[in-house]
Amino acid sequence: MNTSLPTVIPAPVKNNYFDGLPVADPQKFTLYILMLAYFFQQFTNWSFGFLAPAFSTFLALSGYSADAMIGRVLFWYFTGMTAGAFVGGILSDRFGRRKVMLAAMVILSVASIINGAASNFSLFLVARATTGFGVFCLMVVSHAYIAEICPAESRGKWQCLVAAVGFSSAPLAALLCQVTTPIAPESWRVLFFFGGLGLLPFGIALFFLKESPRWLAAQGRVKEAEEIVRELSGYHIDLSDAAPKQVPNFYRSLADIFALRYLKRTLVLALLFSTATPGIFIMFSWTTRLLAISHGMQRALDITMYMSFAVPISCWFWSMVVDKGGRKTPLVLGCLVSSCLILLFAVAPTFVLQTATGTVMNIAYVGLSFLQFVLVAESYPTYMRNTAVGLHNGLGRLVMAALQPAILWASQVYGPFGIFAGAAGLLCLGIPVYAIWGRRTAGVSLEELGN
Repeated sequence: MNTSLPTVIPAPVKNNYFDGLPVADPQKFTLYILMLAYFFQQFTNWSFGFLAPAFSTFLALSGYSADAMIGRVLFWYFTGMTAGAFVGGILSDRFGRRKVMLAAMVILSVASIINGAASNFSLFLVARATTGFGVFCLMVVSHAYIAEICPAESRGKWQCLVAAVGFSSAPLAALLCQVTTPIAPESWRVLFFFGGLGLLPFGIALFFLKESPRWLAAQGRVKEAEEIVRELSGYHIDLSDAAPKQVPNFYRSLADIFALRYLKRTLVLALLFSTATPGIFIMFSWTTRLLAISHGMQRALDITMYMSFAVPISCWFWSMVVDKGGRKTPLVLGCLVSSCLILLFAVAPTFVLQTATGTVMNIAYVGLSFLQFVLVAESYPTYMRNTAVGLHNGLGRLVMAALQPAILWASQVYGPFGIFAGAAGLLCLGIPVYAIWGRRTAGVSLEELGN
């Protein structure tokens, strides 16, 4: 792919990777591949939330308690996501970002097809857990990968732009749900078959997706890393001093994450992910079902369909602010504002007000999850980056899975408002600690931040 960039940096720059350089066409093409993969990944991620009311109707026809079965689906889905985070992070530090991302694309796509074809609830649970594994394996590895191939000045922006394209699948999932679910009790299967088209970006990535040069350098494969930096940026970068100080090893990485040198950032991030992440995903997973209790299935689908158009807008909005305020200011303000909007959404008295409030709410909080991805990827050195990313993200999903019985109990005792209030509270629970002890990471090289 041609680029107008010069072929040699005027002054020798060592170990620079991409910082201070413009994002060249080959880098953008790599990001476009990830955007396409993320589109189908997010389609499979969002589809069940929109389908939950229709799926609960199918379960009721089958003699199951709808809410209990939806809770079971979400429990196993988030359990699968937890495993995907842990395993994907560990394997991508050991075998490379590219191989694990390719495998994840296949896993989530095939599992989505099996979800659509499942003949019984047990098979559906297994396939949905496997889908969650692939979805979050790809998410964890891809966002660390984006941080590793983008300049320090704009890596947060590109994380959110990739998410914006991926999240444009949310309104598509909502529209397809509106069209297909009235047709027949089992027409929800169509959306899962559509998720299987994630095999398309796999085919493109198989030929064009390159390995992370930072991972190659961490393996001692410096010449290969220099070649990929040149292919992606158009610049020759001298990485001769980038030979690994640590040989990647899972046990050493895990020990180092909790070593005194990194302990404060590990504890701060763990608290943030174990509170804010479940708060965000309660809204992702339960909103349609909770609205159906109050308004009926069709009205709930109408509200969430309109709200879904704000999802890609949210990521586009956050792409403009994520690299400002040291990363800390937008995250703290975003959580506080989102929490207030969730409470307003829960008590909005009319269809119009609830739809409008929910749309603004989605703009505020959807992008927050990607600020967290950027933040944790910036907090550790390359040799253990994805192990740490997987650990923190897996922790958030593990807490979400464990909360499912509590969510069902709160729904029965306090109704929908209790669930929404709980989500709002979780979003803010870890913010005081992060506001005091969290690091400012925007615009700083990954190598400096990893020290």
